[in-house]
Amino acid sequence: MIDEIFIERLTKRKLSSIDFVYFLFVISGSFIFAVALNYIPFLFGWNIIFITGVLTIGFGFLIYLLLRRRMVEYEMILTNDNVSITRIVSKKIREELADFSLRDCEYIGSVTSERFTSDKKKSNFTINITSKRKYEICDDNWYYFASMGGYSCVIVFEFVPSLYKSFRRFNARKTMPYVVPVNKEDEN
Repeated sequence: MIDEIFIERLTKRKLSSIDFVYFLFVISGSFIFAVALNYIPFLFGWNIIFITGVLTIGFGFLIYLLLRRRMVEYEMILTNDNVSITRIVSKKIREELADFSLRDCEYIGSVTSERFTSDKKKSNFTINITSKRKYEICDDNWYYFASMGGYSCVIVFEFVPSLYKSFRRFNARKTMPYVVPVNKEDEN
């Protein structure tokens, strides 16, 4: 009997220094706007603090929603030969980015391989599902070069050795060779 394969990987996008500057800019700008919104009517002698207070609370909620959209996670589900990649925004909104078969991949390998730059040039777009906004060229990051619906794309992800078994099983010829570390418990 053939073993079923189900692997689920959740990668949370780390906040970079640009994100912290963005948060600081948005929060300080919204604070200045809220103070001006509540103080300017008093300069003209209007007592409309209730209206400006409600507007300030609504504006604060919009800023909260705007900042929450920067919290992004990526989910990669591998079920037998089917790969499904989803972007999760604010832990609520799910957007499906890709859904393809491992058998349809033209190449699966490390971003340090010689093929990566040529595959990236041939692709229509690149999807980065690593924990950083800009992926590093290292052996820990691998990529799929897949065709979906007439488009070819490169999907960069963080490699875990448990994924390799299914890569070799469903697309052995187009998967880069990799030495899988052996656990001492498996030898016994």
